[in-house]
Amino acid sequence: MFITKRNILFFLIILGTTYYAEWLYPQTAINQCKWPSDNDGTTVALIADPQLVDDNTYPGRNRIASYFTRVITDRFMARNYRMLRHTLKPEYVIFLGDLFDGGREWTDAVWKKEYDRMVKIFPRKEPLNPLMAIPGNHDVGSGETIVPGAFRRFKKHFGEA
Repeated sequence: MFITKRNILFFLIILGTTYYAEWLYPQTAINQCKWPSDNDGTTVALIADPQLVDDNTYPGRNRIASYFTRVITDRFMARNYRMLRHTLKPEYVIFLGDLFDGGREWTDAVWKKEYDRMVKIFPRKEPLNPLMAIPGNHDVGSGETIVPGAFRRFKKHFGEA
């Protein structure tokens, strides 16, 4: 028979590990972050390198696996962003580069689609001020490899860095 004590135990271990990794650990980590009690200044959350998974992330991977990877990672980031925002209530959120994985290589149409996806994952909610971002090498290139069109596009949507 397929339902054995061993299979049930294996299933429970997978379920427990998933719960821990997906919900419990991130919430515990976020709960440990505290603004100073005497803080009467500005509160800022810094988010570095989200690098949204796209077709450049795993070249050659089959479309179904890529789709599920995107869905799982998008939901993970969105859930943790909501927890962070709800728990810490930062006044500002600043992204420190590499919002996208292949941003510098995309056409404007693909970039806009991925930008809209990013805004769904990391929505601006009151009382947060506008999202701010510093471009990374995956967004626009770096040094002599900066892609002028990608830089202009980034600046248009996120403002001056």
